[in-house]
Amino acid sequence: MTNVNRILWYQVLTALVLTVVGLWFEFLIGMSLLLGVTISTVGTGILALGVFGKNHFQAPEFMLKRFYIAEIFKIITVVTAFTIIFLLSEKIIPLAMLGAYFIAQSIPTALASLQNDEL
Repeated sequence: MTNVNRILWYQVLTALVLTVVGLWFEFLIGMSLLLGVTISTVGTGILALGVFGKNHFQAPEFMLKRFYIAEIFKIITVVTAFTIIFLLSEKIIPLAMLGAYFIAQSIPTALASLQNDEL
């Protein structure tokens, strides 16, 4: 399993764990955590697909260009998703949603980096 796939799977597992823990406290906390982790996972998926999609064995300058384009799409998607949720929902807990987003960005990446990849 590649590092990219591993990160995405860890993000899905993080989403499940955070959502269950949040639902144990309160429904709105669980939903806020789920939204934050979902936004993070979708953003990572967009970046991974843009960089490591088809023909990902290219010259370094093309890979760098693909990375920047994918990162721009990721940022646009994440900012748009947060904006829409903040504007349409008065009951979502912003701190929980943003915290879940950052947890889903950092912990799965750290866990995936601790494992060896066989190329």
